[in-house]
Amino acid sequence: MYPKIVIGSISIPTFSLCAIAGIIAFVTIVLVKLKAYENFAGEAYYILPKIFISYGTAFIGAVVFDAIFKIPENKGFKFAGMTFYGGAVTGIATLWVLLYAFKKNTMFTVREWLNFLTVPFLVFHIFGRIGCFFGGCCYGKVTESFWGIRFPDNPASGIFHNGKKVFPTQLYEAAALLAIIIFYCFLK
Repeated sequence: MYPKIVIGSISIPTFSLCAIAGIIAFVTIVLVKLKAYENFAGEAYYILPKIFISYGTAFIGAVVFDAIFKIPENKGFKFAGMTFYGGAVTGIATLWVLLYAFKKNTMFTVREWLNFLTVPFLVFHIFGRIGCFFGGCCYGKVTESFWGIRFPDNPASGIFHNGKKVFPTQLYEAAALLAIIIFYCFLK
């Protein structure tokens, strides 16, 4: 839809803006949730470096997994995009290793930390899916139904819709993630 936002001579990928907004939302939610605990500063200093290291490895994992996954399509190993699953696997694995390695420096168990970070992660993922919608990638099958959307072709990213309508699965997933958050929060 809007793969880039152009301000004068500056062109910013919309997905990148959404990812940055998702990271900011993630960290903000973590800090707000931590304020309920007596040792707020200690726990914030404990978890924030681990979160940022995990985001770094998640980015690398997303880019490398995409390059591996698209070898046939790209006719070789090329860094041309990102894949959510590669980022999720490497980021969560890194976070788990860091939490386990330094578990004596916190009042939470590894399981409690992973539970604590579930909602912020889902919020981050919602921002990512909205970024995919704006970028016109990660769409569903071709459809002629009224809820289909015509995305413009994006030759720079190798995305061609050829004027056909597709299911906006990015928005379906964002709505499903929001429903999971609401359901999860009401269970507590």
